[in-house]
Amino acid sequence: MAKNSICHIEFESTNLARSQAFLERMFDWTFRSFGDTMVVFGLGDTHLGGLQKVDAVSTGRSPSVWVEADDLDAYLAKAPTCGG
Repeated sequence: MAKNSICHIEFESTNLARSQAFLERMFDWTFRSFGDTMVVFGLGDTHLGGLQKVDAVSTGRSPSVWVEADDLDAYLAKAPTCGG
């Protein structure tokens, strides 16, 4: 995975089996279990993200997008100069 790029996107789901079945048919993604409350998905060996089991999907929380940074401290210091 390239640094400074999106490395994971995670969706909340109240029904993992139903969400997984839909996404498999829709995008041909492959899935594997990641514990009792999560499945991760991708294309072949390329990891894309996961589905997290929740009791209710929370407005403004899903999806969560993760970025892999090569130097987190440098980006935290840079954020205020970029308006963050």
